[in-house]
Amino acid sequence: MKNKNLIILCAVTLTVIIAAAISSNLQSPREDFEKPILFPELANRINDVSKISIQGPGNTVRLQENNGKWFIASSDNYPAAFDKVRQTVLNMSALKLEEKKTDNPNYYAQLGVEDPGSIKASSHLVTLFDATGNTLASVIIGKARQSSGSSPGLYVRKSGDAQSLLVEGIMEVSSDAADWFDRQLFDIPLEEMKEIVIQYADGNTFEIYKETREQSDFKIRDKDDVPSAAKIIVRRIASALEEMRANGVRAANNFEFSTEESIKTIYKTFDGLIIESLLAKIDDRAYGLFSASHDPAQAVMPESDSTDAEELTEKINEYVDTLNDKLSGWVYEIPVFKYEAMTTNIDDLTRFPVN
Repeated sequence: MKNKNLIILCAVTLTVIIAAAISSNLQSPREDFEKPILFPELANRINDVSKISIQGPGNTVRLQENNGKWFIASSDNYPAAFDKVRQTVLNMSALKLEEKKTDNPNYYAQLGVEDPGSIKASSHLVTLFDATGNTLASVIIGKARQSSGSSPGLYVRKSGDAQSLLVEGIMEVSSDAADWFDRQLFDIPLEEMKEIVIQYADGNTFEIYKETREQSDFKIRDKDDVPSAAKIIVRRIASALEEMRANGVRAANNFEFSTEESIKTIYKTFDGLIIESLLAKIDDRAYGLFSASHDPAQAVMPESDSTDAEELTEKINEYVDTLNDKLSGWVYEIPVFKYEAMTTNIDDLTRFPVN
């Protein structure tokens, strides 16, 4: 009898456990629910993407693939950063739908999914094309979801659809061409600078120099001394090639430097590296055409450096080749403060009294 009751009790207990488990599953949300992919066909056609358009407030960037390499078609086919292009396509193919949002245009701006052509828009329209120009995917990228503890998400709206959506995923895009290429041109420390020559459009020149690396301050050629108040300006001139970054780029054959206003500079280092530039300021923007060379005869070996002259020459020549491969044939928009340092007028220095 006891055995029979035990069997019945076990059966009842098992039934209760199973019922409780079923009830628990019905009441709790399913974490493994598979969210639908926003562009389900794109994952199988990633390698077919040959053109990308990013339209943003006041500007559109067009990217183009050619023989396995990507270029910025809207910037005279300057080489684009492949990793960023690739990540953009992958991120777009991975977007997953979470829920529908408003289809009322009056509320688009709150989510950042208004048409990017509107005056105050913050959105970006990203469109992927294949080689024949057919659209593979097109979506307006809005604001990121502001919610802690949840997976990355953002608001989007498919091109041509009224319905806005909340999707899971990341899309970091820009309609500024400078965000699609390697902006750093070169980074040459102030301590390496030996001589800088500024050649003004009127034919006059201005030169500062150091005789040794250890010399603390630069001298002005043909001047007895640098006024103390002007030393900060001299250092600004000499450090202009530190962290030189581009804000934009144009093909040199599509750019014209005015002979009446252009200024040439020559920067020489103690290693014999020479950076020459042609500079101009147009419509409050500064531009530079750069080239690199090496003169071993001007190299000054540091006393504490064990590197021999032949090894140094080889190293500098490799750097020169790398720079010229990148810089040749291109005019870069550079920060205005860099331009102003590199084109300093001699009057800015000589007007200071010598202490």
